Amino acid sequence: MIFAIYFLSILENIIWFLRFGSFSFLTLFITRGKKQLDYASCKRNQKLEFTKMPFLNSRIKD
Repeated sequence: MIFAIYFLSILENIIWFLRFGSFSFLTLFITRGKKQLDYASCKRNQKLEFTKMPFLNSRIKD
């Protein structure tokens, strides 16, 4: 379930980036995806670090 939410948030980021071509939308949806992941992992009481997303954060900084 957590992996499904993670995958959908990444897919949503790509779609919004292609539609608007704007990093502001991309960062907005990444933070929203992080909140969904935090909620899902807290609900299942799993201390998994899916919220870091280093490859997406490195793309934003470039």
